[in-house]
Amino acid sequence: MGILFIADQGPGIFPRRFMLLVCLGCALTPIILGVIFSSLLQRSLLSNAKAQSAAIITEIAQHVLTPTDLRGEKRGPEVQALRTRMTTLLNLPAVVRTRIYGPAIRVVWSDLPEEIGRSAADDADLREALDGQPVASFLPDRKGERGLPEQWRDRWLMALYVPIRFPGQPGVAGVVEAYQDLESLRLRVVTDRQIIWVASLWGAVLLFVGLYALTRHASETIAQQHRDLQRSMQQVVNANREWERTFNTIADPLFIHDRGFKVLRANAAMEAMQGARAPNSGHCYEALGRSEACPGCPFPAILEGAPERTSVIEAPALSRVFRVRSAPIRDDAGEIVGAIEMASDITEERTLHQQPNQADKLAAVGQLVAGVAHELNNPLAAVVGNAELLLAAPGADPQVGRRVQVIRDESIRASRTVQKLLTFARQHRTERRRLNVNEVVERSLDLMEYQLRAQDVRVVRTLPANLPLVWGDFFQLQQVLFNLLSNAQQAMAPHGGGTLSVRTAAGPLGVRIVVEDTGPGVAPGYLNKIFDPFFTTKGVGQGTGLGLSICYGIVREHDGQIRADNVPGGGARFAVDLPAAPATLAEAPAAPALPAAPTAVRGLRTLVVDDEPNVMRFVVEALRRSGHQAEGTTRGDEALEYVRRHGADLVIADFRMPGMGGEELHARLGDLPSPPDMILMTGDALSHETRAFLERTRTRHLVKPFRLQELVSAVNELVTARRAPVAADPPAASA
Repeated sequence: MGILFIADQGPGIFPRRFMLLVCLGCALTPIILGVIFSSLLQRSLLSNAKAQSAAIITEIAQHVLTPTDLRGEKRGPEVQALRTRMTTLLNLPAVVRTRIYGPAIRVVWSDLPEEIGRSAADDADLREALDGQPVASFLPDRKGERGLPEQWRDRWLMALYVPIRFPGQPGVAGVVEAYQDLESLRLRVVTDRQIIWVASLWGAVLLFVGLYALTRHASETIAQQHRDLQRSMQQVVNANREWERTFNTIADPLFIHDRGFKVLRANAAMEAMQGARAPNSGHCYEALGRSEACPGCPFPAILEGAPERTSVIEAPALSRVFRVRSAPIRDDAGEIVGAIEMASDITEERTLHQQPNQADKLAAVGQLVAGVAHELNNPLAAVVGNAELLLAAPGADPQVGRRVQVIRDESIRASRTVQKLLTFARQHRTERRRLNVNEVVERSLDLMEYQLRAQDVRVVRTLPANLPLVWGDFFQLQQVLFNLLSNAQQAMAPHGGGTLSVRTAAGPLGVRIVVEDTGPGVAPGYLNKIFDPFFTTKGVGQGTGLGLSICYGIVREHDGQIRADNVPGGGARFAVDLPAAPATLAEAPAAPALPAAPTAVRGLRTLVVDDEPNVMRFVVEALRRSGHQAEGTTRGDEALEYVRRHGADLVIADFRMPGMGGEELHARLGDLPSPPDMILMTGDALSHETRAFLERTRTRHLVKPFRLQELVSAVNELVTARRAPVAADPPAASA
């Protein structure tokens, strides 16, 4: 209990039980040594007793016995005579029993007469003694085997077998077996063993106490040093964590590199830019997608002695531009061993400075295309109209007719191309109405038809009918489709073309539009960034990074969803989900639909006004062929004066003309006492001003270039509506 109490006192670096076991283990050493020493002492005493007794018995036997005493069995007087001689042996100290064996291993003499003549051939100790060596067998375990008296059975005895040799005779003549009492030796051994055990125990106790005290002191000393070391290490760890937090708080990539540009330390922003590669496994230029030092790197100037240096470095692999600031790191000797550098992403800043505003750019393009469309549609109107007049002329040559038909068809095709450009480039007010997404897809594919065909891109359309209508702005959704189609075409172009799949289907919100290509796809690390503003995978100066972000904004404005993923086997896939249009929403007002073509009407007094003489002459001739009276002029003011003097039933005028245009002429004619009906012609029916005027005045119009039948039908429908009974809300022909 005292040892356990001592072992439980005081703190230390080692567990108390461990210290206790170690000390007990060391303290057992004296006890083990005492056991060994007492065993060796006992063995030594017994060995000495054996040697001494064997020597005495040998000497006495050689003097007392003769060779004839060992031949045969002794009876009667011979026994008595031998007993007399053996008395000397029996009177030896502590000898309690004696036998003599002859060479035949039979008892020739014993202090017990009944044993004479008994064979002992199975006694191993006896047979060993006959080989010439004394044998001692200590008996606490074999007392019963020797037929000893009861009073000897609790005492230490030694059975000693001593070979008998006679001078001049070879070999062993016999064996003397004597039992010697070793009780006095046992008492001595017990006494010595007790002394050794007591000494060992005290030695163990003293050793344990000393070792434990020494171990405890050493443990407390080490524990104190350990605590001091832990406090110091914790201070270092806390300082390192604080430095790491500060290092990683900086949003720009910050890193330390050696003279060979190998990154030694990098903050979280730098690790994110390096991606999956470990930050300390490469060189700084590898993070920018380069295989050697970046052009314009500021570090060479640092090595030449500059205190710090700032450079602008482009990273084409990342489609980014960085402003890199570098400062030297010196060793104790003042030598430059590396640098600490911070890279600030200035891609957006450069983009905003180098490129004009996107909205202004689109507005400029819209104005340019509108002017081009007006200038092209006027001559195309003359070409188409005159071609149809030739085709309608009686007795025309069939061969010439086929060629004229080609002229007409190709002119109409050219006008459609102009209309597509005008539709895409013109800025529009947001006008929500019910839309068929298949129509949006078809119109968008028409815009991209030439580019796709030129890049060997095969278009696969899957546009099922009877899809729900969506509520949206046609031109905004067309812009989304155009961007997705353009991106797909640009992705497949470097690979020699491919297949562009566009399909619509019922979706979770209403309608889903899927655009899928066979290009290289989108890098997995970019999928979550692809809709971010200014993010682009194209080279510097090749893209603004605004296209998909604008698409995302338009789709979200329509309460829809857009997402991107990769197609198994290669290619990118964009899915746009749009909600179905609720039945309760009201559409924006539109121009009234024209009724079905009526029976031809003749005899109208008409005036045609267009600053393009060829267009004017075509319309005049077409009206005259239809049975109307038609005159023409190229000026709006002349038309107004003509109507004032001569009157007219119908005025067909171009919307845009030098001087008095169609809008002003419409207003002036409306002020006359008997205003004529009016049809406007325009080469740009989709401009904001034109559409606003037509919707406000509900004036009928023809979009150049128009077909001959369209002109005749418009005139007939107008006259039919004029002659119809007055309704509650008649269509207004003039202001």
